[in-house]
Amino acid sequence: MAVAGRDPSKKLWLKLGDAGFHAANVGPGRHIGVYTPALGGVGAETYDYFHEMIQKFEVYRIGSPGLSDALLVGNNVGLPPVIHFKTLDKDLMERVIREVCSGEERICLAVSEPWAGSDVANIRTTAVMSDCGQFYVVNGIKKWITGGMPARYFTTAVRTGPRKLSFLLIDRDFGGVSTKKIKTKYSGSSGTALVIYEDVKVPISHLKKKKVPTATLR
Repeated sequence: MAVAGRDPSKKLWLKLGDAGFHAANVGPGRHIGVYTPALGGVGAETYDYFHEMIQKFEVYRIGSPGLSDALLVGNNVGLPPVIHFKTLDKDLMERVIREVCSGEERICLAVSEPWAGSDVANIRTTAVMSDCGQFYVVNGIKKWITGGMPARYFTTAVRTGPRKLSFLLIDRDFGGVSTKKIKTKYSGSSGTALVIYEDVKVPISHLKKKKVPTATLR
């Protein structure tokens, strides 16, 4: 799989979900053991970051960083902001957490840009409120997004004003979202992508409640 640069199959992804792998991958919290059995029988009241570290060590012992990244990274960085910062729509938040933990869908974190890298304060992707006040219209490009190719959901850093940075949970099914595979030196299995947003209409309910303080932005 890693040598061929193939993405883990849907069948494998669902089996991992059934085993509690995906829920364990995003760290401690009430999601452990709720949507799927707890991995190794370690429930939410016991599971901590030490257990998560063990999971990561064991997966990377495979000896294929690209495949290990495919199994771990997208969900590991994309879902925690949904869990901890929440969205304005509680039902949406619960549905996405369930879908990702069960393996039905995948998520990734989209922050880095071609001109900004991980310099979050200088991202250019914009989210402009629509005239009706019900949507943000998103335009921009994200680059080097691990897990972006197979992801349905994108936890995306956007600029909502000159000194305002917010996160939107963007669904590929909204339309206007396209991904292009980026060739990497280790393996195409990681699903590293260029993500392009073109006039994507995102309901305001998909806004994360917590925003980055303007004092941290240049």
